[in-house]
Amino acid sequence: MTHGGATAEKNDPIRAAADALLRLERAVGVPTPREPTFRERKALNKVRQLLGAFAEQKKHGIWAVTPRQHQQLVQAAEQASAWLTDEQRSQVQVWQTAPPVPVPEPYARPTAPGRSPRKAPAASRPAHFDAAGLADAVRDVLENAARLGKTVPFADLCAQVKGMRALREADQVQVLRRVKPTARPRNPKPQRPALLTALITTDAGTMHPSYRQLADHAGHHLPQQADGAWTDTVNILHDRYRNP
Repeated sequence: MTHGGATAEKNDPIRAAADALLRLERAVGVPTPREPTFRERKALNKVRQLLGAFAEQKKHGIWAVTPRQHQQLVQAAEQASAWLTDEQRSQVQVWQTAPPVPVPEPYARPTAPGRSPRKAPAASRPAHFDAAGLADAVRDVLENAARLGKTVPFADLCAQVKGMRALREADQVQVLRRVKPTARPRNPKPQRPALLTALITTDAGTMHPSYRQLADHAGHHLPQQADGAWTDTVNILHDRYRNP
């Protein structure tokens, strides 16, 4: 508007523009960046926590999120949207489209250590069950835990393998006897047999009582004090399934 002189109609916008430039130079009337609110900081930390957990899963070849994780990520990313970096936004979009994993069923924990949970009435147990199919599902859960270097409480196992909880204890043991690992020993030298079901624990993280029965059935007789032998077996399984 200043080229060739300004008309009367252009004076007002020119003057307004000049005033705005002066205010910017003097930092007068310019809004200062606000700090994130407590809710936004909390949401931002949640996004960072979830993305960190997903990155750790990805290292182990796990590319899936639970429905709960998906919901948490969506809500936290929305609340912290103004404070996310471009890289974080990109990661959020990627994990929002990741395939879901089955939703664990609610379960009741034992009332005291060592005490078995109350069994469902026998009438509610299915008349026929797919022992081989359940064994494959159990194997998938245990092998996933082995790759992560973890163990699985029996209650969590029942929550992830649909139909396992409804079985009688004898039928559950029958399913566990069918669980066969897919990983082979890394060392060509003979190693002590290692049942994949050794990764099943109590809620306290100790050897599950059924493991002795499973080991005896497989011919791996445990000593009276079996904690040491059980721990060695767990370590063997973790080493066998870890990434090269």
